[in-house]
Amino acid sequence: MGHTLNNIYESFFNSSREGIIIFDTTGKIINANASAKDLFGFSQKAFIGKKIDELIDKKYHTALWEKCDSLINGTKKNRNDNTLIIPDHLRNGKQVVLGLVLNNHIKSEEGRMMAVVVVDETQRWKDKHELRQSHECFKKSFLYNPIAQIILRVNDRVIIGVNEQFLKLFGYKREEVID
Repeated sequence: MGHTLNNIYESFFNSSREGIIIFDTTGKIINANASAKDLFGFSQKAFIGKKIDELIDKKYHTALWEKCDSLINGTKKNRNDNTLIIPDHLRNGKQVVLGLVLNNHIKSEEGRMMAVVVVDETQRWKDKHELRQSHECFKKSFLYNPIAQIILRVNDRVIIGVNEQFLKLFGYKREEVID
């Protein structure tokens, strides 16, 4: 076949839809794939050699390095300890939400390095916000509707929600109706 493990890793690195950035323990960027460059709006030449801190707003620097330290020292508590969400990153004058997932430190001949996977979370955050707004709208229209309403779980016919008008009309307290 002729494919070495390095060729396979390089192919994966370069073809990934997610941005991947490799940086050393001082924060100097050693390598980055095309997706990372696109996410941050830099050319290859401008990207390599930059400090990872230059890519994100100053208010996230401490959180980034705390997550790096916890990975290096093995003190991360759970799976989400290596994720940093940057909700107000500006790229080409447009606000985007970036998710940075730090991966365990890499030991190489050049010393220790970190890898970070960068994902554009903008659409997911917009969808989440719209869903939250829709939920709030439904909740208000249900609870304060002038017509008595219940929400019934279909499979076992258990009442899981009642509105204020239902309680007034039938004289129940919410906890008397809902299990």
